[in-house]
Amino acid sequence: MSGAGVGTWLGVVISLAGFTVTIVQLHRTKSAAERAVAAVRETEEKLARNSLLVLIPQMLTADSDLATTMSGPNPENAIRHMVAWRHAAAQVKGLVELSKLDEPILVALIAEAVGLAAVAEQAVIDARTSPPPIRKARAAITNASTEAAALLARLQSYTEDYR
Repeated sequence: MSGAGVGTWLGVVISLAGFTVTIVQLHRTKSAAERAVAAVRETEEKLARNSLLVLIPQMLTADSDLATTMSGPNPENAIRHMVAWRHAAAQVKGLVELSKLDEPILVALIAEAVGLAAVAEQAVIDARTSPPPIRKARAAITNASTEAAALLARLQSYTEDYR
């Protein structure tokens, strides 16, 4: 075999080795990118769960304030507390869905209570209210808040496991 033939074969071998190294590096890069995406998703879920530890108590406080207002002499003040509850509840619902927590009952109860609270608020604003819309909204809010309180306890337990 001539020197040119050996050089050609040597060039082919080196090219194949270089190609193999390139393929291996691409596979490693792809794996690292997939791990990074998974880590970002896991971090997002943890942040959502931690946010729930703050938002659920706010939701429960608004529920308590609403209950106190309802038994007072001026039920129109209930609008302020219903709005506060609706805002906190909507955030809780969104974060529960984002964090992929399996809480379909809580999500459904919040959705129902938020809708009823909006109707009750509008009824009070329109001054055409009768107690039933407010009572119905209040009952739905209580049910959703009770379910959220149960989730809060589970989340607190989950958080304590990682300390």
